[in-house]
Amino acid sequence: MSSYNATVSTSRRLATLVDGIVYVDEMQATDIQLVQEAFRGQTFVDGDTTPDVSTGFVFQTANTAATSITGFDNALYDGHAITVFFSDGNTTLVNSASLSLQGGMDITPSAGDVLVFITWGGVWYGWIARTT
Repeated sequence: MSSYNATVSTSRRLATLVDGIVYVDEMQATDIQLVQEAFRGQTFVDGDTTPDVSTGFVFQTANTAATSITGFDNALYDGHAITVFFSDGNTTLVNSASLSLQGGMDITPSAGDVLVFITWGGVWYGWIARTT
C-alpha cells in the first residue's frame, strides 16, 4: 500500500496525515483548532473564480450568481487533493490549461454533486465523485 503524507503547520509541524490517519504532535489548543479547520469543510468566497485552497482539503461552493471557476489558488504541494461539495447550481468549472476536467469539457455541477481534484505541476485534475 502506498503512503499519502501531508503536514499541517503554522511555524512548526503540528500533525501528519498518513493513509487517512491524522497523527498529532505536541500541540496547544489553538494549534488543534488549526488542524481541525484544515479537515473541516470550508466555504469558498461567493463569486471567487479561483478559490484559495491553502487552508484545507474539503470545501463547498455557495455562489449566489453564475460563477465560472477556472482553477484553484495556492496549492500546498504537488499531490494536494481537495474535495468540493457543490451546494448551489450557479457554479461552472471551466476546462483549461490549469483545470483539466473529466472528458475535457466544462462542467456545471448540480447542487449536491461532489468533485475531487488533485494538483500536479500547476494543473488541477478533477473528476466527479458523486452526482445527485
